[in-house]
Amino acid sequence: MNKLNLDMFYNPKSIAIYGASNNPQRFGSLILANILSGGFKGKVYPIHPKEKIIFGIQGYLSIGDVPETVDLVLMVLPTKLVLEKLEECGKAGVKGIIIVTAGFKEVGNERPEEEMRKLSKKYEIKIIGPNCIGEVATNSHVNMTPMMVNPIPGNVSLISQSGSYAAHVLLPIIQKIGLGISKIISVGNEACMDMVDFLEYLGEDDETKAIGLYIEGIKRGKKFIEVARKVSLKKPIVAIKIGQTKAGVRSAMSHTGSIANNEDVIEAVFKQTGIIHVDTSIQMLNALKCFSDLSLPPGKNFVIQTVGGGPGTKLADLLEANGVNIPLLSEPLQKELSYLLPPTASSKNPVDLTFDPIWDNFYFKIPKLLLSSSECDGLIIYGFWGTQMIDNFFERLPMNDQVETSKAQMLDFYLNMVNSYIKKMLRLSKKYNKPIIGSSVFFRDEEPFIKYCQDSGLPIFLLEEAADAVISLVKYSEWKRKQNNLK
Repeated sequence: MNKLNLDMFYNPKSIAIYGASNNPQRFGSLILANILSGGFKGKVYPIHPKEKIIFGIQGYLSIGDVPETVDLVLMVLPTKLVLEKLEECGKAGVKGIIIVTAGFKEVGNERPEEEMRKLSKKYEIKIIGPNCIGEVATNSHVNMTPMMVNPIPGNVSLISQSGSYAAHVLLPIIQKIGLGISKIISVGNEACMDMVDFLEYLGEDDETKAIGLYIEGIKRGKKFIEVARKVSLKKPIVAIKIGQTKAGVRSAMSHTGSIANNEDVIEAVFKQTGIIHVDTSIQMLNALKCFSDLSLPPGKNFVIQTVGGGPGTKLADLLEANGVNIPLLSEPLQKELSYLLPPTASSKNPVDLTFDPIWDNFYFKIPKLLLSSSECDGLIIYGFWGTQMIDNFFERLPMNDQVETSKAQMLDFYLNMVNSYIKKMLRLSKKYNKPIIGSSVFFRDEEPFIKYCQDSGLPIFLLEEAADAVISLVKYSEWKRKQNNLK
């Protein structure tokens, strides 16, 4: 399977949808509304047995009435109608179908999926699902799911064996950290195509730089290993594997019919193929944010720059316990740092500034000195504050015209100044080809400075999350370096 085989799903020129109506409470109607409102440039054909106008556009009684052979069909129909409509689509020359409808293998109803495979082969149709939530392709401006939030366009793609997990768990975190998405692929029951097919596709996809997997079970183990290893040599893959307890296995089987694989076997497969295995969604998406925005570190020696002893110590413990070196800096480098540090600071690593009001040192001169050194392969900085401090200060004052003017001027000055420093910091990262990861107590939805950093390509996380992201970054870069050395 190559890239062109699946382009009808992620770059369609025309879409027909069964199951949309003028009733906004219908699942199909939500999907149609998303397609119409998301900027999709192609043609859209609602198919309904009674309604001739749906959301103001022409409806059609059947796929045979549509005036062209469509690239893609979505089915949000009662289970009993799916096979009949599949046959109609096959006769109409459709080559790509997404079946959102549930009620198949996941509830013990396996025979219809066998018929799907026969129809897929008979008419040479690519079929996603059944029991999926639909697909997202931001570069084509198409959201074919009921999710009412469109992700920021970017270069990270996700494959999920649970549609609800992608919609309810992953998407809110994606919005929280400003992760740019290329594609969200919901595979459902994998009746005709499985995760391996889509992983292979994304491996050749120019719009995808890093890949996230939500795995409940792997069907074709040998092929998965072959494809995953090949893809990992080019692009990082980060995976969550669930169904590793008895309760988890029961849950996985009940909603997709997937059989979870042995935990030890899965772990061995991940290590062999270079897949970064994480435990939580936030770990996966934070790691993907780093892979999306940053260069890989040339080694595993990281320097911690902090404005407090406790945060720096915690970062050092977490990183060193997981294979990241926090080396004692050499005396010559410490001496150079001492000219930029206040008397209360420590220059050993972590480099603890305690409190330093000189922003030029914190945001530029110290990072430049560290990144230019061969002792530093990457930099993690704790202490990105933002405008909240200014807001908190002025909230303590009695409000009047003078105070409001002063607050507005200070906010404007602060944002312009620190934003210019972030640009300098990103240029340093690019110049020395070394990653910078930031840590803050604030989030993008409450702090414009954090949003600016994340949108500009500087990942900002909470303390422990920043450590996890660095660990994933180093694990993958070390695996890839080892593979290159074996060639």
